[in-house]
Amino acid sequence: KMETYTTEQVAKLLHTSRRTLQMLREEGALEGIKGRSYLYTDDALRTFAELFRGRSFTSRDEVREVMKHGR
Repeated sequence: KMETYTTEQVAKLLHTSRRTLQMLREEGALEGIKGRSYLYTDDALRTFAELFRGRSFTSRDEVREVMKHGR
């Protein structure tokens, strides 16, 4: 069974806000599954963690730079 996490759980896990998670989804950095609210899978969180390990993910410009050039 695929484990999923709510927006609130992921925000707490990443020590960030719902608004930052929205920005990450909009920029393609974190895949969310749309239902009544967004859900995030283990795979999506793992991919995000690998891509942003050691990098800031709170600035839209920095996120765009990572997404454009990868690691």
